[in-house]
Amino acid sequence: METNTKMPILDNYQLPVVEASYGYHLVLAPPGCGKTHILAERIRYAHQQGVRYEDMLCLTFTNRAAREMLNRIHATIADTEVENLQVGNVHHFCSKFLFEENKVEADTSIIDDEEAVSIIADYRNESEDGVMTDFNRFKGYQEIIFFSHFMYQMERAHPWEYFLHPECFTDDDRDAVKRICQSQRMEYNEESVVQIYRNAQQHLDEADVPGMDRKLADKLRHLLWKMYYASCYERYKTEHHILDFEDLLLRTYDIYSEDETCKRYAWIQVDEVQDLNAMQLAIIDLLTAPQAPMVMYLGDEQQAIFSFMGAKVETLTLLKLRCKGNIHHLMKNHRSPKYLLDVFNDYAEKQLKIDRELLPVTDNARQAHSGDLLIMPSNTMEEEMELVADMALQCHEADKRETTAVIVSSNADADKLSRVMNRKQLSHFKVSGRDLFDTPAMKLLTAHLNVLGNEYNSLSWTRILRSTKVFESNALARRFVHKLKQLAISPTDLLLYEGNTYVSDFLQTYNQDEIVVFDTETTGLNVFEDDIIEIAAVKIRNGEVVGEPLDLYIETRRPLLQQLGDKENPLYALYHSKLERGELLSPKRPCSVSWITQAIPYFWDITRTTTIISSTIISAAISVFRCTAVRTAASIP
Repeated sequence: METNTKMPILDNYQLPVVEASYGYHLVLAPPGCGKTHILAERIRYAHQQGVRYEDMLCLTFTNRAAREMLNRIHATIADTEVENLQVGNVHHFCSKFLFEENKVEADTSIIDDEEAVSIIADYRNESEDGVMTDFNRFKGYQEIIFFSHFMYQMERAHPWEYFLHPECFTDDDRDAVKRICQSQRMEYNEESVVQIYRNAQQHLDEADVPGMDRKLADKLRHLLWKMYYASCYERYKTEHHILDFEDLLLRTYDIYSEDETCKRYAWIQVDEVQDLNAMQLAIIDLLTAPQAPMVMYLGDEQQAIFSFMGAKVETLTLLKLRCKGNIHHLMKNHRSPKYLLDVFNDYAEKQLKIDRELLPVTDNARQAHSGDLLIMPSNTMEEEMELVADMALQCHEADKRETTAVIVSSNADADKLSRVMNRKQLSHFKVSGRDLFDTPAMKLLTAHLNVLGNEYNSLSWTRILRSTKVFESNALARRFVHKLKQLAISPTDLLLYEGNTYVSDFLQTYNQDEIVVFDTETTGLNVFEDDIIEIAAVKIRNGEVVGEPLDLYIETRRPLLQQLGDKENPLYALYHSKLERGELLSPKRPCSVSWITQAIPYFWDITRTTTIISSTIISAAISVFRCTAVRTAASIP
């Protein structure tokens, strides 16, 4: 499509969108109407009105759209604080939330479809090679994966409209469940489905009842084996601290549904909303602050027609009802000349049955010149590819300084056209096919970077061992890494310790040398802000405690909670008892000689013996070295 780079700052359709500051709004924006431009302008305007960047949330459907949005924001807003603005797709937000808020274990890994298929193939004793390119096999594996998510949602009583894959529970599956319920004298309901799911293997013999209809028996076997492998996949993820992409959505939805303390956002804008499913919309609703929110959805009715790509007309219909009275139409196309826009609008009106009054207009009245617009009929796809490649070659030879773009409807078509262009020796760059970050080389590079940040990342070690040909399959590599973990060994040990491991090295020290075990207790879990209220240490030699333990209690002005969640705080009573008796030490005044006498041997030993410390050592060190007594101890030769 021809480009007109001269674009007004804001037209009459865009201005109300930028200045909207309260309520729920829906913007219907066909291509070329400056949607990305107003997304950035809305952020600048809202910040000028007092909205902090960290209280804004900008969501879109794909990573590519998020990068485009970020580029436009940085080009529009010259403010270093804009880095506090959160921009990304819904999955990115969920991943960031789960990991940064410690809602999942620190060593949790996120797997892609290829790794998920490999896990199921291992349970089925099948080769994982070639599954991703075998449509029928991949579809069968995908059905198992989808069914595990389906049962997760059923067990947690999610609203039916939020189910990610309701289609994976087929009519045949329902017939099979009804048959089992009948034979087991159970009611046919959600609880029965869950019970059958959790005990699928025990019901397999029901398919072998004499006289049973063969079709019904096949339905039973198909459902029960699907349930069995789905439960194996679910159990494997739990045991190995693994999440797939849809787990990110489901976990975030559950946490936000149950925890009112999770951060909510009063200012949200969501792009490409026609591509979002009901679960993603539900998550966005949970992210929205309950009081006076500003939520703006942006979508395109023409793109929503492509339901085979995931877009949903129903999504826009739902949002039209929600945003009634606040529906905006961006009507001016700033990109295309009139002759080209007329072709688009004629097609939208006559083929897509869209009201002409709702289609964009343009001030660019340039008329088409000879060759600007050409329809080339062809009888086959192969003939079409030849014609398009020849036309691209003609454009290139006519002016080699210009860039020619060819737009096709799918990645498969782009691959076909690329092969034809290669045959014609026409240099080109293909923007399609497999995502760069999904290639084996990039996965291997990412795995190396991941283990540098977290040496206990099992998935990354699996990829490294498989990609470097240490093991022939992902399944074997996973088993090896898992076995090491059971033995308290990290693959890093095999690189750092010649003929040894960290565990055996520690055990040798434990049995032969003197060690100091050092721990602290704090007022909370934030190592940068909470105060240390207890410092404790013991010396161990040959597995036995030697000498008197060190146990110091320090005064704090921070509140000490009596309850930690649903558990009683074990230090609450002890701390207040010592407070009443005046036995607490303060880092703000010179410490007593008795404390110096107690502390010096331990901190002195730390410099010359092996020391085991707790995870709060950083905050402990900060507090300790504020103390006069420790400063005195550090000065002793």
